Amino acid sequence: MASLSAQIPLCLALMMAACLMIGINGSIDGAQREFDYFALSLQWPGTICHKTRHCCSSNACCRGSNSPTEFTIHGLWPDYNDGTWPSCCYRSQFDVKEISTLLDALEKYWPSLYCGKSSTCFSGKGLFWAHEWEKHGTCSSPVIRDEYSYFITTLNVYFKYNVTVPSRSYRCCLVLVRVVAYFVLQI
Repeated sequence: MASLSAQIPLCLALMMAACLMIGINGSIDGAQREFDYFALSLQWPGTICHKTRHCCSSNACCRGSNSPTEFTIHGLWPDYNDGTWPSCCYRSQFDVKEISTLLDALEKYWPSLYCGKSSTCFSGKGLFWAHEWEKHGTCSSPVIRDEYSYFITTLNVYFKYNVTVPSRSYRCCLVLVRVVAYFVLQI
C-alpha cells in the first residue's frame, strides 16, 4: 500500500481530472445544464464616463454631446437560481455582419464605455459585443439560438422593461447607479 504522502498527489490529480471533466457548465458530458432565468444588466454611463481618462473611437463616453445620458445595456446573462451562471458554452466566434442591421441601435443603447478591447472566450480580444455574445449569448439556448436573436432579444427586453422611464403606477423616480433586472423570457 502506498504511503499517505504518495496518496495525496494522486488524490489531487484525480480531483483535478474530475473538475476538468465536469467543465464550466456543470455537466460531465459537456452539455450545458438548463439555466433558470435571464438577468438584464444595465450600466449608468455617467459613473463610468466620469472615470474615463483616455478617449478612443470605440468609447461612447468620448462622444461629447452625443455621449449616452440614460442607462445602457451591459448584457443579457443566463443565470442559475443557485447564484452561479454558465459562460462560454460553445465555440461561436462573433461576426459583426450577423448584426449589421442592428448597429445603430446597439451603438445607442448598448455602447462600449471603455477603450480597451474586451476579452472573449475563444477569439482573444475583440469588441464589447463579441465578449457579451461569446461569454453569455452562447449559453442562452434553447431560448435564444443565434447571434442575431441574442442581440435583438436583448434590445427588445431593454425596451419592454425600461427602468429609465418612471412607471405610471409610481409617482417617484428612483435614481439607480447599477440595475440588474431579473426576468424569465416567455416564448
